Amino acid sequence: MEEFIMTQEAFDRLWQRVQGAEPAPPRQNQTDTLRRFLDDTAQALALERRLQARCAELSPLCRETFSRLRRLRAAYYLQTGERYCPPETCSVRGGLLPDLRADCLASRARAERYAASAQSVPDDLHALFETLSAEEQTHSERLAALLCRLL
Repeated sequence: MEEFIMTQEAFDRLWQRVQGAEPAPPRQNQTDTLRRFLDDTAQALALERRLQARCAELSPLCRETFSRLRRLRAAYYLQTGERYCPPETCSVRGGLLPDLRADCLASRARAERYAASAQSVPDDLHALFETLSAEEQTHSERLAALLCRLL
């Protein structure tokens, strides 16, 4: 028979649900981490949407970024019970190629931050961050391939 091991935090949340008590508010650093990822992903989406006007091949990548943003919003809502809509700011720097390069490098950095953050969050966010890290890595590879085709 398999042994099931549960973290103390997961056990406390489960026990509170069994007792019918309100769940404890999430630790502030988890909320801050989610907000930073939400802000960063919203900024990437805004940039990709603007660049999409100049390069139609970005459409599927925009949809993927939007999907990641929605999952982060859902995780934030589950953690806090509040909706958070990050501002859509876009800093288009110049030409298509420099902006694609910046987006590619930012995507790689996000993948690394997701992987690093996954080590210090509860199981539910750990799984999400691990998934998002892999997706961001693939996203950056696809952006790099697009850059190669355009050069």
